[in-house]
Order: sequence, then C-alpha cells, then structure tokens
Amino acid sequence: MGDESRDRNMNQRSVVIVDADNLVQRLLMMVFDGLGFHEISGFHNIADTLQGLKKNVINPDLLVLDLHLVERQHYECLHTLQSIEFKGYIIIMGAGEIPALDELKRFNSDHLKILGLIEKPVTPAKLHPFIDKMNREIQLELESKLACLSAQDLTAGLASEEFIPYFQPKIDIAQNKVVSFEALARWYRRDGEVSPMNFIPAAEQHGLSFQIDMMIFEKTCQHMQSWQVLGVNLQAAVNLSAKGLVREGAGEHIEMLVNKYKLQLSSFVFELTHITDNGEIEIAMNKLRKLHAKGAQIAMEDPSSLSLEEQSQQALSFSELKIDRKLVKGALNDFSKNSQVESCVELADRLQLKSSCEGVETYEDFAIVKAAGASLAQGFFFSKPLPAKEFLAWVENY
Repeated sequence: MGDESRDRNMNQRSVVIVDADNLVQRLLMMVFDGLGFHEISGFHNIADTLQGLKKNVINPDLLVLDLHLVERQHYECLHTLQSIEFKGYIIIMGAGEIPALDELKRFNSDHLKILGLIEKPVTPAKLHPFIDKMNREIQLELESKLACLSAQDLTAGLASEEFIPYFQPKIDIAQNKVVSFEALARWYRRDGEVSPMNFIPAAEQHGLSFQIDMMIFEKTCQHMQSWQVLGVNLQAAVNLSAKGLVREGAGEHIEMLVNKYKLQLSSFVFELTHITDNGEIEIAMNKLRKLHAKGAQIAMEDPSSLSLEEQSQQALSFSELKIDRKLVKGALNDFSKNSQVESCVELADRLQLKSSCEGVETYEDFAIVKAAGASLAQGFFFSKPLPAKEFLAWVENY
C-alpha cells in the first residue's frame, strides 16, 4: 500500500471509523470533523474495511477500531493489517473495562502504529493526546523524507523525464459530459513511485517547482495535441506553483509551449498552488492576468470573505470558482457543509463563473452538488487520476 496520505497537512488528514453502532459512528464523525480531519468515512464491520484497504479504495492516516470487533476476530484483523503493510495509525476504542494491553503491545512492536486504547464515549478531550502524538510522528516522518529528497534527486528526475501527468476527468453536470480534466504531477523513479506529498514540498524547498510544473505542462500539451487529431477536444486545468511563476519569463514560457503544440490559451484553466507569500501571489497573479487577457482562464478559491465590490473586481480576472472537497465530502448529512456548497454555487452564478466541485467520491456527494446547481464535478465517483492512455480510453467509453 502507498503512504501518500501520511504526508498531508492536518487539514488534509483522513480517518476511517469502524463500529457496528450507527449512532456511535455518526457521533465520532462529528468529533473528528471538529478536530479538523479532511476525509472521514465509516464501516460497520472489519471485513469490509480490510477489503477497502487491500484494494486501496481507502488509505487513511488513522484507523479507529471498536475493540469488541477486534476481539471477536481474535485479533486476526491486526495480523491482516500487518500483512498488507498498513502504514497508518490505529486507535482502538472500548466500553467499560479495558483489558490488559499485552496483546496490543506485541502488535505495536511488530510494525503496526497502534497509538493506544481509548474508552468510550470518545470525546475530543480524550482524543487530543493521541492526535497530538500522531501529528508529531507524521511531521518527523515528513521531515525525514524531505531530507532524503535532495535537489540532485529532483534534478536527476527532471533530466530523465520521470515526472509525468496523470489526468482526472471533470464532468459537465447538466450535460453529463466530459468537458475537461485536471493534470496532476506524478513521479516514477526506477525504485518506485514518489508521492506528490513528498516531492512537491521538496521541489518548493529546492526551487525546482517551476521546472516540474513546466515538464507536466508540456507533456499535457503533447497529449492534447495528439487527442485533438482523434477528435477529443478537452480543456485542461493546470496547477502552477506561485513560487515558480514569479520567476522572470515564466508567462512567456507558458505561451511558447502553447504555441509550440498549436493549442489555444483558452484551452487552459490555471490555478495557483502552494502560496506562502503575499508578495509572491500578487506577482504571480499579474502574470496570470496577462495570460487571461490573451484567452487563458483562471480558477479561484472561495472569495466569500471579500466584500461584494472586491468579489466583483476579482471576478473580472477569473472564470471558475473551485469548491473544495472538504465541503463536498459528507455534505448530504451535514447541514452546514450543504449550505456552504449551495452558497458557493450561488456566489459563482452571481459572479458569472463556473462552479467546479472537487472530491465527489460517492453518489451522495454527486447528488448534493447536482442539486445545488454546480457546473462541474470531479472525483473518484467518476474516475481516479489516470495515465494518458487509460484516460483517453475512459473518455471515449464514457
């Protein structure tokens, strides 16, 4: 199993809760949502959970298991977690008298990261010590991995063109039609795949984000040119590092690549990522505005904190409003999230922008964004990110 999710920021952490009691599960989901977890899902039995892990349908940072279910299987599920090399953290929760920890300690020493036992009812106060410990260990892991990815590693990967784009389709909800895709960076070295959650921060740290962005962008342009010959004309959503875009000649380089492959700037929606400096974002946005004036489109995050006048001014430079996955995920059973999705769609309509919903992973997620009147939907409900050949086949069969 991959360990990509282990490297996320706190607001991107995921948890899977396994408990046969519906009420307990829903209450725990609310608790973890309040703690800032980004993706929260639940299972009623261990067998389905293990199946999801084996198929890599789920890959959580934290797995919360009901002790009764674990004991019922005589700890066999922990053996299975070992065999599939589960890299996440584990909390086991029990009610009433909690037994001795000898059995669990043995598993913990055998490469399972069991944070400990917690007594029901589970509250934020009880969880905090476990979550703090998990965060500290994840941060140490991340720092260790970043230290291992040197500028030389990244430069060698660039020289060997090991960075490639994967494509995730975006669906026009009203037409039920594939109209665009997001290009996502992947790195495959001889010794295996390097998670984007590892190499993207390392590229930022070593000042190589623009080179990687442009390798992904050029390869995306190459595929788009070949697809157009086949009659497949799709718009591409492209992520650009703000730190990379501030360099001299960045905008001109993007134009050069678009012209090289006989494409139009209007075929691209650009979005700034990894923004750490307000000065950088203003310089980068000025460059994107110049591209926008020549036909390129720009995606914006939720501007609801701005005044109406500021929103209207901002909208002049944008064509699409992104609705984050953390609002979409679980919105069906969360009135607050549901209302925020509807408000974002209404705001996009008022500003005459497309509304693009990320993280649509279930039919329930899709039903919510469709009912809200969103323009575009993207997520695992339709397809995971795919390499070029598989993506083209998926589009042709949709």
